[in-house]
Amino acid sequence: GLPADSRALNRATPVHDAAATGNIRELQWLVNQGGCNIEDKDAAGATALHLAARFGHMEIICWLLSVGGVAGVE
Repeated sequence: GLPADSRALNRATPVHDAAATGNIRELQWLVNQGGCNIEDKDAAGATALHLAARFGHMEIICWLLSVGGVAGVE
């Protein structure tokens, strides 16, 4: 597989993808194994927390906030 800190053309990371698709297990694994920053932003300025909120993934929102995700908007 790709490194956890790899980026797509839109600057999204695997953490962004897991949050957007609601895959809590993948997201937890990526963050816990290191090399991932939950505050990384894609080309549109979205973090994993923004994407989880956009797609209504409450379990992921709560988990990201519990591990230090920032809910603010710039």
